[in-house]
Amino acid sequence: MKYYTLQELSATNPRNVVRIQDHQKDVSDFFNRIEDFENLEALHLTNCNIQNIPESLFLLPKLRVLSLGDNQIQDLPSLNNENISIGMVFLENNRLTRIPTIILKCKNIAILELENNFIKELPEEIGYLTWLKNLSLSNNQIQRLPESIGSSLFELNSLRINNNQLSEIPSSIGNYQYNFNFLDVGNNQIEELPEELMNLENLESLYIHNNNLDEMPFCIKGMVNLENLDLSQNKIKYIPTWINELKQLVSLYISENLLQNIPSSIGTLKHLETLHLFENKLTKLPSEIGNLESLQVLAINHNPVQEVPQEIANLLNLNELYLNDTLIKELPNSLQNLTKLKKLDITNSKYTKKQVEILKEEMPYTQIYS
Repeated sequence: MKYYTLQELSATNPRNVVRIQDHQKDVSDFFNRIEDFENLEALHLTNCNIQNIPESLFLLPKLRVLSLGDNQIQDLPSLNNENISIGMVFLENNRLTRIPTIILKCKNIAILELENNFIKELPEEIGYLTWLKNLSLSNNQIQRLPESIGSSLFELNSLRINNNQLSEIPSSIGNYQYNFNFLDVGNNQIEELPEELMNLENLESLYIHNNNLDEMPFCIKGMVNLENLDLSQNKIKYIPTWINELKQLVSLYISENLLQNIPSSIGTLKHLETLHLFENKLTKLPSEIGNLESLQVLAINHNPVQEVPQEIANLLNLNELYLNDTLIKELPNSLQNLTKLKKLDITNSKYTKKQVEILKEEMPYTQIYS
């Protein structure tokens, strides 16, 4: 179905307009006659330098999608209307300092994107949006989440609240044990996760990078369907042996921590494709790492590792291997059997120039950085 630009509206019957998309800087003429567009379903006015929104916009009976990102909006009009039909709201990259009251009256909202604003608080009334599926509040100034965020939003499947000022996560989020599959709380000040989050057995992605964790939260053990786990840039000293409970893991990022060793149980993660361990305090790797039959990317660079186990040659699907900035002096001869290895980085290692030349001859299909 056609998207109309604002310029085209002057020659078009407003009743025939269902979708509008434009980046025009002057939208005043359109706003002055907006009530004429009674069949409008989707309005996309991004980067239009909009500061104020008319009340009549929220009275359009068929409006379902409202996209006003990249503008200068500080607030939305207050309106005592309980029958607002909007189901998707995009207000990213504006100047909001709070969630507008009218948004909390849009009971049909399924997608709400408010990232890159100046929102300081999330009100308890957020729990009124019982049909909400995706909520994005990244890059704001939020210091706490209300308990209501986990008590009534049972359709929620994605919550992005990274890059805020959170020090804790409400235990009520553990109530989302059915539909909830994505949680990003990275770049906050979180020291621990509540045990109740162990109930999130259908969670597929958890991002909690760049926080203040000093250990891997025990609640993660119950997230048995987790596929992507990012714990990088914390203060974690060890990986618990129960890591083997996360049998569906595809990506594990635990770089830039304080790890001194890796448990042998990591070798049971048969679906693991990416393993980032760089910038820790590792001196060795367990031989069981050779059991990661699906592994494609292994990064152990910037560690005081002196050798890699012979079993690394069993990683037949390995595409990238990062060993730069380590104390490794030689690699297993069987490494040349890794025919899928496209990139090997050994810069700033203990390899001599002659060893590098031999390695390049033995592995002609691998790009070697030294």
